[in-house]
Amino acid sequence: MELFITYFIKNIIFPPGVLLFGFALGLFLLKRAPKTARTLLWSTLTFGYLLSTPLVANFLNQSLDIYPTLKPDALADYDASAIVILSADRYRNATEYGDDTVGRETLVRLRYGAYIQRQTQLPIIVSGGDVFDQGGKTLAQVMADSLSSDFNIQNVVREGSSKTTAENARYTKEILNNLAIERIFLVTTSRHMPRAVKSFESEGINVIPAPTLPTQSDHAWFMQIIPASYALHNSRKALHEGLGLLWYSIRH
Repeated sequence: MELFITYFIKNIIFPPGVLLFGFALGLFLLKRAPKTARTLLWSTLTFGYLLSTPLVANFLNQSLDIYPTLKPDALADYDASAIVILSADRYRNATEYGDDTVGRETLVRLRYGAYIQRQTQLPIIVSGGDVFDQGGKTLAQVMADSLSSDFNIQNVVREGSSKTTAENARYTKEILNNLAIERIFLVTTSRHMPRAVKSFESEGINVIPAPTLPTQSDHAWFMQIIPASYALHNSRKALHEGLGLLWYSIRH
């Protein structure tokens, strides 16, 4: 139940939900409180425009990029004993594959985890359960399937019980204890890395952050201020991670 409540709240307080709600409230108040209504309407339009621009989306995401990317030619020099890859999204009932498979962001993480594995020969642990659906494969299972079929990496250890980043860390810790592993490469998206590192380190896990970077717009400057749907999506992701990091600091 907590996950469903959290999901509902997220869709209200993050764009586009908060923008639509603010605009609707402004229209509702237009005759009752014109001054407040105009403030709401203009604020909604302004923030909606700004959050939809690649310029603002890139800024918000880069503000969370506090862990540098690892040097490709130095991966084997790190004193780690395993690679932990955190799940993100899944492509359900992919008809072209005949089964569930990984989503775009998860695939980016898997590709980088596979790259590290080829440089280091370390074992891989994938972490992710069913967030809302209780039937079918866990995220860990579809990740392991992708590593096997797409990257020819077998014998992947699966942690398939977690529903949150904090649970990723808690349940992975149990696996690491059983394998006598103390230090890991932690693979996730750069904007998610601060919250992931905090969660894993709070469980006493020694982490080497191995972030993947979200795609940044490299258009000319005037294209950076033109609204785009992907920019609004990226702004939402960054705001979600920023608030999530604050919440984890309070709760955990």
